[in-house]
Amino acid sequence: MLIGVSSYPTFTFSTVCAGIAGLAYDGEYMWVSCQGANAVRLVRVRDFQSFAFQDVSVPGPGAIAFDGKNMWVSSSDGSVRVIEAATGQEKYKVAGSPGNRVLEMAFDGTSMWATTGAAAVAVLPASNPNGGGSFFYLSEAGAWALAFDGTNMWITNEAHDTVTVAGPGLVNLGEFNVGDQPKDLVFDGDLVWVSNYEGRSVTLFRTRDLSEVGTFPLGYRPVDTVFDGANVWITDYCQVPIDHRFSF
Repeated sequence: MLIGVSSYPTFTFSTVCAGIAGLAYDGEYMWVSCQGANAVRLVRVRDFQSFAFQDVSVPGPGAIAFDGKNMWVSSSDGSVRVIEAATGQEKYKVAGSPGNRVLEMAFDGTSMWATTGAAAVAVLPASNPNGGGSFFYLSEAGAWALAFDGTNMWITNEAHDTVTVAGPGLVNLGEFNVGDQPKDLVFDGDLVWVSNYEGRSVTLFRTRDLSEVGTFPLGYRPVDTVFDGANVWITDYCQVPIDHRFSF
């Protein structure tokens, strides 16, 4: 089930979508990873009722990201399936191993970046994912979430409480300390917000000079972050009803 906010509509799938593990929008449809159903399902955003085509079959789908033409979906078998958004047809299967599953992905306009919890982040060309990619290396294993700011890719290291910034040409621009167990991050057009799960806080950075704005306590365990064009939304793992608003 996708649950709306306040008076917004609620969409319920006709068959169970057990274990929703990821969402990605292609400009018309919301793609939903139904991990327990081994399928990716589509919901047309304008009416919450229609589907472009039948469910896309992917074993244990998880992380999902859009490159402008194709949806990239991580699978429980360790592979990544690249699916044409217009047709639902699989174009590429990027091989992997079940014990090294892709956790998160982000597109930089040319390549798709993918983390597995290791120190190496895969950078695959969107034009030909199996045509030879590159790797960007963190100083230690633990790469988790990704966010692109239009120039640089920001990568959280959950295990070591840091964020690494990768510049053009896979140049390491620096590794910065954040709160305890950073889970996710998002770019709002000016700042990058990092949710620190065990730190119960959010750390903000200015992208123009990579300077830290500060770390702000939340009082709950934040996980996912999304920017809606005006506000940053942060999920509350502990379900504590606290309202935090920041201005800079």
